[in-house]
Amino acid sequence: MKIKVTFADQGSIEKIHEKSIYILENIGVIMQSKQACDIFRQHGAKVDGEIVYITRKMVEDALKTCQSTFEWYGRGNTLTVGGGESLVFPSYGPNYVVENNVMRKPDITDFKNFHRLHETSDVLHGGTPYILEPWEVPSDIRNNYRMATTLKYHTKPVMGMTAGAKSSKDAIDMTKAFYGVEDKVVLLGLINATDPMSYPRDMVESLVEYAMHGQAILLTAGGILGLSTPSSLVGSFTVNNAATLAGVVLIQLINPGNPVIYGCQGSSSNLTEITLAYGNFATAKSIHLTKAVANYYGLPSRSGGSINDAKEVDYQAGAETYSNLFASLSSGSDFFIMGAGILDTVNAVGTEKYILDELLIKGILTQLNDTSVDEESFLMKDIEKAGPGGNYINRRTSKYYKKEFYLNPAFNNCNTNNWVEGGSPTVMEKAHKLYLERLKNFSDPENTPEQIRLLDRYIPKEYS
Repeated sequence: MKIKVTFADQGSIEKIHEKSIYILENIGVIMQSKQACDIFRQHGAKVDGEIVYITRKMVEDALKTCQSTFEWYGRGNTLTVGGGESLVFPSYGPNYVVENNVMRKPDITDFKNFHRLHETSDVLHGGTPYILEPWEVPSDIRNNYRMATTLKYHTKPVMGMTAGAKSSKDAIDMTKAFYGVEDKVVLLGLINATDPMSYPRDMVESLVEYAMHGQAILLTAGGILGLSTPSSLVGSFTVNNAATLAGVVLIQLINPGNPVIYGCQGSSSNLTEITLAYGNFATAKSIHLTKAVANYYGLPSRSGGSINDAKEVDYQAGAETYSNLFASLSSGSDFFIMGAGILDTVNAVGTEKYILDELLIKGILTQLNDTSVDEESFLMKDIEKAGPGGNYINRRTSKYYKKEFYLNPAFNNCNTNNWVEGGSPTVMEKAHKLYLERLKNFSDPENTPEQIRLLDRYIPKEYS
């Protein structure tokens, strides 16, 4: 037995696809890059200034060359994207840290500590240079510092810089040199279509660099419902889908077969205040729809995460986070960032929230595990021995209990007397203690002399 959640039927998905094709053929998408416009023009697309009109055939031809799965190399292990497992990655872009429910500007220690958490996590599968903004590092060296620090602390696969052509090329070259490989997918670059149906110049430049070098690309259309996209879920999703498909076409024109992850979740909004509302419960629908449409196109998907709009770790944070994480995992999303720690509509990442989200993911995965109904799982011998009015207290705990039930170590599931005798700890206090223990037990990954020399080029001693 297994929980199954379905949202979009085939007919609905086909309607979304047809409307998306209409948008691409008749309304077009902005590419703020002469290079990208020239590539489209050379392949027969109509181009008017920066507006590109993409035909149905171009979309269909591009989808034919896309991979449904690909291998992503790290120095310690390789991940299969689209292989059936939901790959969880950390925060991407927060400006603040929340510790003990106090929001503050992060420092270099925070930047390094979150990398340490990612590397030691048994829930997250990799790292990213965008976990926080390392404000102390001068802006002219910050991009390479972020990438080098990410490589320093991770043996898991990592995402790369996408702040334009130079930062992307530097990240690709640095990672290949650090790993000592040339012909593997070593980075995943996040490319975001921001304005309605528009790719900014830095995003297009990064897309081109990653595609030219055979590196994986995560496409995400970031249209905001009711603000930069229509105020209906399906209307907003369709506009974002068209923008995402435009990115797919460009990638495949540059390098047919280049790995790409489909991301079309978009953003919920609070129209009473004209602001983002990622945590809105409607986001869960978009998460499921993203996976369904990705399956329709035969692409691995990105959607979801521990996203919420709470300013501190409170009831709102827990409810919204659970809604979106459950949707992420129950939909079978192949990949998602913002996997743990997110607060304040992705504006902040919390230390205790990070630990609690890791544990929440473990609990949700237990919910989604198969429940055994084979002959042995009924434990009939135990039932016969206990008989009417008996109990099972002294029986050996079965393997089924260990698989089917999860006790969260940060939660207070004990009886009241034991809780009081233990000092009446709060969930936040227990999570903070687990956070400190993780950092205390961390040891830097071993680096070769060659790797150390490479890192020293990009990490000044005062920030190491």
